[in-house]
Amino acid sequence: MKPKVAANMVKAVKEYDFRISTGIQTTIRLMNQLVKNGYTGVAYQLLESNRFPSWLYSVNQGAAAIWERWDGFVKGRGFQGPGMNSFNHYAIGSVGEWMYQHILGISYDEHTPGYRHFIVKPEPGGSLNWAKGSYHSINGNIAVVWQNSNDAFSCEVTVPANTSATLILPAGRQITEGGTPANNAQGVSAAGKNNTTASFLLKSGKYNFRVAR
Repeated sequence: MKPKVAANMVKAVKEYDFRISTGIQTTIRLMNQLVKNGYTGVAYQLLESNRFPSWLYSVNQGAAAIWERWDGFVKGRGFQGPGMNSFNHYAIGSVGEWMYQHILGISYDEHTPGYRHFIVKPEPGGSLNWAKGSYHSINGNIAVVWQNSNDAFSCEVTVPANTSATLILPAGRQITEGGTPANNAQGVSAAGKNNTTASFLLKSGKYNFRVAR
C-alpha cells in the first residue's frame, strides 16, 4: 500500500498547485516521504517555490528565519494575530532537517548512536548545482560540499576523528578520490554498487571525490 499512499500524497500536492499548507506534525514527514518514495523532484519544487504559501515567499517578505505560520505576514494584509505567530520556529522550519539530510545528504545511522558512524548521500535536484554546509554532531563537525555538472559530480566530505561514514554517490564512468581511483584511495573501501549508486566506507579524514559521467 505504501506506493499507493505516496502517489495519493503527491496527487494532493498537485491538486493544491504544487503548494502545501502543512504544519508542525506533517511538514518534515511530507518532505522526507517524497524523497523516500522517489518524488525528490516534487520536494525540490516545493522548496524552491516563491508563491504563497511557501518558504521563499516568506524570504521575499523579509524573513531572516523560518516562521511558525505560512501566513505570518502576507503582502497586502499584514501580520497574522500575535497569539501564535513566531518568526523563528520549528513548525515549518523543520524543513531544515530535510535540507541537511537530502541536500547535503548527512543522516544518522540508527544502529550507531551519536554519529559515531553516519551516512552521506547528497540528493541533487531542482535548480541547485552546488551545496555547502556542515552539521556539528556530538562527535565533531561533519562537512559536505558538492557540485553537479553535466560531465561530473564532485563531493568533498569531512569525517571527524574517531568516526566513520558511508558515502553514497551516483554511479558513473569513473570515481576518483584526490585523483586516485576511489577503491585504491587511503581511508576508503568499496561498500557496494548498483546501476544507480556506488557506496564507500570512509575512515576519519577529509576526502574529495569526483564522479565522471
